[in-house]
Amino acid sequence: MATVSSIGTSGRNYSTIAAWHAAFANGGWEGECYNDSEFVHSSTVTLGGTSSANYEKLTAAAGQSAFDSAANPLRYDVTKGVGITCSAGYVTPLYSSAGFLTISRLQVRITNGNARGCIAGDFGAGAFHIDRCLLQEQQTQDANRAALFIADANNLVTNTVCISYNNTGIFCYYATGSTIANCTIVSPSDKSSVGKAIANFGGTSGITISNTAGFGFGGGFTDLSSSTGDHNATDQASFGFSSTGSLTSRTFANQFNGVTSSAMDFGLKAGSDLIDAGAADTTDIPAAGDIAGTSRPQGSAWDIGAWEFAASGGAVYAITAVKGAYALGGEAAAFRVGRGLSVVKGSYGLSGESVALTSARKAAAALGSYVLSGQTVTINKGKTLAAGFGSSALSGQAISFHKALGMAAAQAGYVLTGYAVRFGGGGQIWTPQGPVTVAWSPQASQFDVWTSRISTPENWIPL
Repeated sequence: MATVSSIGTSGRNYSTIAAWHAAFANGGWEGECYNDSEFVHSSTVTLGGTSSANYEKLTAAAGQSAFDSAANPLRYDVTKGVGITCSAGYVTPLYSSAGFLTISRLQVRITNGNARGCIAGDFGAGAFHIDRCLLQEQQTQDANRAALFIADANNLVTNTVCISYNNTGIFCYYATGSTIANCTIVSPSDKSSVGKAIANFGGTSGITISNTAGFGFGGGFTDLSSSTGDHNATDQASFGFSSTGSLTSRTFANQFNGVTSSAMDFGLKAGSDLIDAGAADTTDIPAAGDIAGTSRPQGSAWDIGAWEFAASGGAVYAITAVKGAYALGGEAAAFRVGRGLSVVKGSYGLSGESVALTSARKAAAALGSYVLSGQTVTINKGKTLAAGFGSSALSGQAISFHKALGMAAAQAGYVLTGYAVRFGGGGQIWTPQGPVTVAWSPQASQFDVWTSRISTPENWIPL
């Protein structure tokens, strides 16, 4: 059974990623990072397992990733979740020397010069998998630097955003057989990157590239002409390899929420050409989700890139075997066994009031509480709000209406021409002079407010 440890600065099992890796034990070694503070590395941190059974996995703890919320912009922001960076040159924040490694749900940034990449893999016995990460490379221009550096064959990169200010998105070094799927590889539009989205650093004959977006690079999409793939997208006139079902010459600014370095957000915007332009790939992404956990597809087909556009502007969550409570959209949603969660999450505000949605219910115009004539009307599920419902003020007195009822005996009271009148049980009218008995049914009765009488079919009864 795998050993799972916490990593952070507030009472965790390990205070640094390096210390966690140094304590490696067989059987699966998993580290969960907490956003207690930014992880700042002054030297390269080496990772990796020893076999498929004795693997290593580094990820963010539940609720600690910047991508646990689909509302967060796709750029490095340590206030949103676990962030890893370096404080010196020639430092690669995370480095795989042995393979048998998975890195997921983390954001990594480098700003000092001469780092090979935010994450780099070298020649190890096993491959590594980079999944649902954001890698932001902000070094000065250097032809040999990239956001991600892949070395050795058969590595896998999925649902990952690679941002390079001045260099290359992903470098491939003897990486034949590796796969890049549903990734977003970009250089901000106000930078002058001369690199490529994906480039051959040497020794790579070809890789598989699918459902991947490459924008903003002056050097083109890729020089790996022997690569295979499909359903990619770029602002270039061609990809540099045969990519079927793909999009070329697309306007960079029309695809993403923000494309400049000062306002980066590489989630897809409404109307993007990348929406519904991809192909299903449950081989490389068996969970069929995106970087934020949004299920694919949201439309008629998978979107190209790491982000799946949801028309509601947020993630749509699928929860199975639901028990207990989950926090969605800042609200606590309680689920019972056998219940499913659809588009509706948490609580919503209609006309300034809170509406609680229950299983199989929809929010309609009449749900919640409304203010009518200064009085509060509460609508229950399955009820309809009509003009005569609720509470109203007549002659200074309150009248209470029940569903499908008009004014009936034994209901409230009125002030008419100075006399207090109350309906009592048994068909009695109470006046200051005492009770007057009236036969109510089947006879019709009405108030004559000018003569202070009760009118019946037979006679007038003075009050």
